[in-house]
Amino acid sequence: MKFNITKRVEELLEEIKAIVIDNFELKQPQKFEIVYTKKKMFLVVPIPFNKPAFQLFVNDKFYKSYFLKEEGWVELKE
Repeated sequence: MKFNITKRVEELLEEIKAIVIDNFELKQPQKFEIVYTKKKMFLVVPIPFNKPAFQLFVNDKFYKSYFLKEEGWVELKE
């Protein structure tokens, strides 16, 4: 899926990552949505893993998986 990464998207990704880390530390992983524009919505689905991890969907289409490792966040496509 082609998706333009803008400064606002980068800010939202940092916010999403912080929420995922907080939920992981509280041991309450949960799926949530963030409305980006009137036509775009982000869906964040946590992945069962021994560290914070999630899948990002844009308008119900898979975009990337994110895993927190020692060196930082790792992005994996399909």
